[in-house]
Amino acid sequence: MPTNQVRNWIRFLSFVLSFVLVLVITGCAGATPTPASIATLIPTPVSTATPVPKPPPAVILNVTPGPQVAIGQGVAIVIKVEPYEKLEWKWSVTGTGGGQLNSTMGEQVVYTAGSKEGVDIVVVEAKTASGTTIKQTVALTSVASPTAMPVAPIVTPRPSIPPTATPSVGVTLTNLQSDQKVPCETIARGTYPLDLKEYIWPVVYINGRYHPQDEAGKAASKVGGNWYQTIRFGDCTRPPEYDRGKPFQLIVVTANDSANAEFERYIKAGQSTNAWPGLIELPPGIKEHVRIVVIRQ
Repeated sequence: MPTNQVRNWIRFLSFVLSFVLVLVITGCAGATPTPASIATLIPTPVSTATPVPKPPPAVILNVTPGPQVAIGQGVAIVIKVEPYEKLEWKWSVTGTGGGQLNSTMGEQVVYTAGSKEGVDIVVVEAKTASGTTIKQTVALTSVASPTAMPVAPIVTPRPSIPPTATPSVGVTLTNLQSDQKVPCETIARGTYPLDLKEYIWPVVYINGRYHPQDEAGKAASKVGGNWYQTIRFGDCTRPPEYDRGKPFQLIVVTANDSANAEFERYIKAGQSTNAWPGLIELPPGIKEHVRIVVIRQ
């Protein structure tokens, strides 16, 4: 082969090799990313969804005996919370009746009508753990007491009978009875003689322990011969099935000053420690009036 042809073939082969080498280098540098490398280039989406807040509990105000109050008389107002949640309730009253509340805190207050007819608005409010403010109101109307027309007594001659003392009626429980099925939280009502000086305490007995039922650390409210108190049969923060079907004893007792102080000390200690072990025995100075057995729903 002539020398010129050999040189041309060498130049051609060199050109081809150079071209192939360029393709190889370019292909390596621009290799298609693998799915894994592509995934690393795409930012992970950040969730912007906000958690759904827990709805506030339903609040009902029970007024006993009713929203119409005779001048100078009182009624009990009790909060009903479903589902139950222990909150710091604050009370206030405004209006034209001039009524007053016996307390500005707690789950139960006593409203006493003023000295004139009018309408008062009682407001109670609290904040939930999530910071939501819940409020409830009730209108109370103070009215003049009806005046009965005097009636001349009919006098019938009768033999003289030595006077005898009329015993006063004891403390009663009027709205609950034995074997009744009850929710975890309910309101107990009853009557008491107007000359009663002692304190009224409903006490729940379960598993060998006595659990006095309080309202803001105090005994039951007494209003004109009627008493009222919130009762909790078990731990109302647990699901209902936890205590469903269990029997609870409800005992209504009166307590003298020393026994009342013992109950209040127990409640205060429980509020500070959030522990409620119950009392092994009732303190001296109490008198039992009613004892029933109810069943948790």
